[in-house]
Amino acid sequence: FTKDCCLRGQHPREGVQGTANPNFKLVGYHACAAIVPSFGPDSKMQGVQFAPLLAAENKQPQQVQVSNAHTVDIIIAGATRFSRGNRSATNLEPVTMAEQRCRRAIEDALKKGYRAVKDAHVAEHSEKFARTGLRVQSTHPNATSAACAATLTTPERVERYGRLCMQPSLTAGTKNVTVAVKDVGLQALFFDLGKYLLLGSSRTGSQPANLVGIWAEGRESPWNGDYHMNINLQMMYWSNEVLQLSETAEPLTPFVRELARSGASTAGCMYGKPGWVSHGFTDIWMKTRVLGDPQWAMCVTCGAWVALHLYEGIRFRNDLGALRKDVLPLLAGSVEFFLSYLTPHGPDDSLMTGPTHSPENSYLYQGKAYHLTMSPAIDTAILYELFSSYVDGCVLSGCMGMGNGDGG
Repeated sequence: FTKDCCLRGQHPREGVQGTANPNFKLVGYHACAAIVPSFGPDSKMQGVQFAPLLAAENKQPQQVQVSNAHTVDIIIAGATRFSRGNRSATNLEPVTMAEQRCRRAIEDALKKGYRAVKDAHVAEHSEKFARTGLRVQSTHPNATSAACAATLTTPERVERYGRLCMQPSLTAGTKNVTVAVKDVGLQALFFDLGKYLLLGSSRTGSQPANLVGIWAEGRESPWNGDYHMNINLQMMYWSNEVLQLSETAEPLTPFVRELARSGASTAGCMYGKPGWVSHGFTDIWMKTRVLGDPQWAMCVTCGAWVALHLYEGIRFRNDLGALRKDVLPLLAGSVEFFLSYLTPHGPDDSLMTGPTHSPENSYLYQGKAYHLTMSPAIDTAILYELFSSYVDGCVLSGCMGMGNGDGG
């Protein structure tokens, strides 16, 4: 038999959890766990019996107890009412759709069976994971991980990394040698962990990996599970192309497309400019205004910085169709904004951004720390890359002749 334990609830889309403000929109979620015991190596399940075990509000949840089972498989599925294709908080999917998706996922898994589901997962994951590998060799053969320890857990290896330990001398009659632990295998393990987390948190049809990936304990993710575009979101994908994991960046294209759509309103309302702009932070609702204290969020080039990663993918894959359809229009909107936004300053009328800031940076002036400034170095670097990439993309796509300055 199969018992089905379900959890329903809703969570505020913004603000403090449990707020009484009626203007806060709630995102419903649904999660199910199918419990499948086997009472012997030859036993078989004779069908699926869904028996929802739903706790009434403010009451303890019911429990399922399995005794004398040979094995117990627990299959978990979860879904929210959020729709990737419709980010409007007033047009979320009906509550029943999240439950239906959970049940379909569990029923599909039950039909296939645990072994088939696991084998398919391992095969699919392994194919991508095995595209690249890292082998690190120590330049200090007498200070390897094997010199000071046998079998250790990963936390133990991390804790001892770099510490001094006594290595037995290889020469009779000489003293032991003190060496620092150089666990090069741990470095390779971290490389593999990074690949594994990216593969597990950013796939076709999903949201991009946020500040902490998708893995968070409880309902409250650190930093609200949002997107920090002042470097963190970019860092998530810096290695995806060189690791031959281009599909992990697929969620970025619709993400930036929606960001640009929302950012067009911010460009017009906040700056009175055409094109689109986004600042330091956003979330799945695509807020593009300055969110929070300006010392953290007033980064006017952060949206353009994220969009540039789409062109980085073109450099690797030479996908002219994606360049023309998706990437160039997004870069063009950002270019349009900054061409209008930049203003001349100084004796030579240099074009400058600002007021803005260099993310998580400050400077001293007359003994006081300040954050906002005009044209920090990061803006100069990003805008140079933005304009250069747009021109290069136009030439590559054929919409601009090489060196003649004409084009669409």
